[in-house]
Amino acid sequence: MVAMGKQCMISSTASMFSSLWRKRQNLSLTCYGNEEPSSSFNNHRATSEDYKLLENMNKLTSLKYLEMKDIAINISRNLKDLNQKYADLQPYLEQINLIEEQVAALEQAAYKLDAYSKKLEAKYKKLEKR
Repeated sequence: MVAMGKQCMISSTASMFSSLWRKRQNLSLTCYGNEEPSSSFNNHRATSEDYKLLENMNKLTSLKYLEMKDIAINISRNLKDLNQKYADLQPYLEQINLIEEQVAALEQAAYKLDAYSKKLEAKYKKLEKR
């Protein structure tokens, strides 16, 4: 649910950038395509609009960086939690590894015992036939 809110914020930020940029371009076309005496005023107005556009873009970028900072902090916190959980599980994981080694050794002993019992059985049958 939280991800949807962040997606909407990203979408609205992108649309705000787009609308500001379109206003800037429309104003530039109006001002720069005009060589009348009032064009100096229009150029000043376009420059003023450029600064407003840059100011708005800087504010939005600053908000994005704050949002990314919050995300990075959350990721860092979650990573610390996971590392702590792994550290808490480490003794159990070591016990599992030890048990696994013991089971493998027991399995080898069982195979040797089985082979030995088969040899004894074969000797017994051989002696029984005599």
